Amino acid sequence: MKSGIYAIWNSITNKIYVGQAVNISKRWKNHKIELKLNRHTNKYLQSAYNKDRLFLVFYVLEFCEPTQEILDKREQYHMDLYDSSNREKGYNLCPTAGGSPLGYKHSDETLEKWSKQRKGKIRGPEARAAIKAGWEKRRANGPVSEETKRKLSESHKGKTQSLATKEKRSAAMIGNQNAANYKRSPEHIAALTAGRQKARAKEIYFTMVKISIDVF
Repeated sequence: MKSGIYAIWNSITNKIYVGQAVNISKRWKNHKIELKLNRHTNKYLQSAYNKDRLFLVFYVLEFCEPTQEILDKREQYHMDLYDSSNREKGYNLCPTAGGSPLGYKHSDETLEKWSKQRKGKIRGPEARAAIKAGWEKRRANGPVSEETKRKLSESHKGKTQSLATKEKRSAAMIGNQNAANYKRSPEHIAALTAGRQKARAKEIYFTMVKISIDVF
């Protein structure tokens, strides 16, 4: 278990999220789970994942002692360095380290915007009942057992795909970078080029430690 400061970097937009963790590996796994389930608490990071998933990169900026004081201090250093709470440059919700909005005062413009967004958005009885039923079902079922996972895996063995399914998957590969016959579109190439140029221009290179790198 290693503690320290990490970053999630969008190589297309050059925006960055800076975070801290007592257990970086566990925190990284939690990020991936929440993003894949489309329920991450950071709506900006979730939006980036939904749009540019293949271009989000995970970095460990540095390892440090697992004390809250040191973690906050080092996280704040990197947040200031990359200006990650600036909506034009990053995904951090608050400008202060620790991931808590306590003590942070939102602008009147932001408060007014939130007020307008909330107006008229009252869930009806049916919507509330459906949400409650979903949570109760999840609690009742509990986590998927290893036996269930094994049965699901075995149920798919030996199955052959229809020609229509193969054609559909082939068409989907156009946007899948991991596919064998993946081809970037001119727009995609232009976006990649622009992202690299922007990164070079701003000189944002993770030279602090760059100990660990991972992708989604």
